[in-house]
Amino acid sequence: MRKLSRRWQACHVALAALPHAGLFGFGPGTFRVVFPTYNIGSVNQVPGTWRFLHEDYLQTLMEWGWMGSTVWALLFFGAITIGIRSYNKHARRDWTPRRRVLQPLVIIALVGVALHALIDFPFQIESIQLYVATYLGVCWGSSLWRQKSEVRSRRSDMSDISITLH
Repeated sequence: MRKLSRRWQACHVALAALPHAGLFGFGPGTFRVVFPTYNIGSVNQVPGTWRFLHEDYLQTLMEWGWMGSTVWALLFFGAITIGIRSYNKHARRDWTPRRRVLQPLVIIALVGVALHALIDFPFQIESIQLYVATYLGVCWGSSLWRQKSEVRSRRSDMSDISITLH
């Protein structure tokens, strides 16, 4: 229980620092330098050295500010939204079986990481960042999977027309 209370204390310190972060934040990767300054002057002072805040969204707000955090949120949650929308619209009709299986698994993994980021720092771990970036690319690209099959069918329609003309 003690670790949990320290995490809550650290979140309170970070929340107190947010007004000073402004629109653009303190800068990417500055948490380790900025946090001790606010921790020392805090009523909720947390013992120890904090390399990461155990709440990725709050750390992102501190480092990237409101503008940068909005861009990251649009990139991340926009990809999940596009992935779900593409799956619901086109999976049964236009996708290969492999894509129909892959897309839900990718979405589940991204939602899992998003929930994990509420209580820990998965977005700060390079190996997880690699997976997340790959899965985000799959989700963003899934909106094009349908269009590629349409292009193929249009090409075959055009070749049928040219054959009948000759």
